[in-house]
Amino acid sequence: MRSSSWCLVIASVVAVASIGVATSSRSANAQQPQPPDVLRPPVNYSCEIPYDVVLPDPGDFNRQANFDIYSWNIFLALNWPASNSTSGSGPCNLQNGAARDCGKPLPSGDYGPTVWETYKPDWAVFRGDSHSGIEPAGWNCPLDPLPGCDSLDAHDAAEARMPVLRMIMKDANTAQEFLQAGTFAPLIDQNGSFVRYELRMNEDEFNFINANKFWDSRNLKADVNFQPVGSNDDKTMGPIEVKAAWRILPAPSPRYHTRTVEIAWPNKEKTGKFLCKQYTMGLVGLHIAHKTKNAPQWIWSTFEQVDNYSGPTPSFNNPACPAAQCPPNLQPKAPKGGWSGDPRVKQTPPTQMVVADDSVAKVKATDINAQVQQKLAAMGSVWQYYQLVSTQWPSVPYIKGKPAQVLKKGTLINQGAGQIPHDLANATMETYLMGPKTNDSSCMYCHTLATDSSFTYSTDFSYLLQEAFPGSASNKVALKRRSELTHAFGRNTALGGQPTKSVH
Repeated sequence: MRSSSWCLVIASVVAVASIGVATSSRSANAQQPQPPDVLRPPVNYSCEIPYDVVLPDPGDFNRQANFDIYSWNIFLALNWPASNSTSGSGPCNLQNGAARDCGKPLPSGDYGPTVWETYKPDWAVFRGDSHSGIEPAGWNCPLDPLPGCDSLDAHDAAEARMPVLRMIMKDANTAQEFLQAGTFAPLIDQNGSFVRYELRMNEDEFNFINANKFWDSRNLKADVNFQPVGSNDDKTMGPIEVKAAWRILPAPSPRYHTRTVEIAWPNKEKTGKFLCKQYTMGLVGLHIAHKTKNAPQWIWSTFEQVDNYSGPTPSFNNPACPAAQCPPNLQPKAPKGGWSGDPRVKQTPPTQMVVADDSVAKVKATDINAQVQQKLAAMGSVWQYYQLVSTQWPSVPYIKGKPAQVLKKGTLINQGAGQIPHDLANATMETYLMGPKTNDSSCMYCHTLATDSSFTYSTDFSYLLQEAFPGSASNKVALKRRSELTHAFGRNTALGGQPTKSVH
């Protein structure tokens, strides 16, 4: 998310475009009341996933509220209890991506799995090994245990659709699911544990990738254009990608959505095999991207758990530690030999997460958060402890009938898609890009750089396709991506500033 000067550019464009209308109608409408808030769509507290943002007034340039309402609607729908029913003969008879109890209120307390947790994880779609691409199992097929994780617990975990947190670089035999995008550095909580990440896609995106055999990048012959897109007119959903951030909970807490999660990491003694251990983990961040008719550059909605860096016991901040001793948002430096990924190992020092008032991760959706959290608290829902940071959306989605290009810096002559807010970050996913030194993270701009594993074709804002064979079979793609992001962020993201130690 880039420089804040772009917001001023957009404001100028909007002001110039609307000043004539405002001036000519001011006297006629001087006695007319402003449109009431009831004209905006409501927060639904429903299992119905929105097809697109609802824009009831096409002449209204202040659309942030509409997009923030959309964000809460998709957040609550994706976090609705998932169906646990099956249909037809097994084994591929799950009902992935389907909700249950749709006609009932959102349940109190916590539960699992949620709808998005039954979406396909990236590693189950991009399964290529060092020799070839491998077709993924069908949408409703269960997941297989990892090689080496062949215990009874692992099979039970697969049968129960338990999340398995891993991003595997095949040749290197390393687990990458604890490294943040852009900086390739981990976030360390106050207990010395890495935050773990997972990526999932909905059925429309899975079907598009599978139908075109894009799990093998050799099948890409042109720039990717995901279809269909979310549309209120056509009642189509379009592609949805979800990225989640989890932390290991030292003790049960009613303030977190929790799951029993299987963490996998490489077995150093057996090449190609993995060790697995189950942990109770709490959701600390959720990022949702949705390509729609009103936003062909995708809608970017980002949420966090409220105790991440504030409150009486923050997960990633020690209020008693002065800045001189605990520098804010200082990127950790990998120890000699690299991070092992073993969750049993504690890391020190922890990350001191600080979100300043001018940070790109500062919560902007305060008004709607207060309203929704109050309603969720009355319902006794665990989601009262989550907040929308903001929603990034294109103010100029189309130019001459074609999706507008997303620019790092826009001008009045070439304004691009005009993403608003121009800068946005999730504190659990872009920790080292939200200030104080680097404070310019942008979902939309960063993802406009996404290409296939050969860096030949654009992949329509999705980095997932870089995991397709043969990119998934080596670490060359990761190194190339790091170089690309280093250029995008204007600094070497590989450089960490704070030495870390592993405590066994």
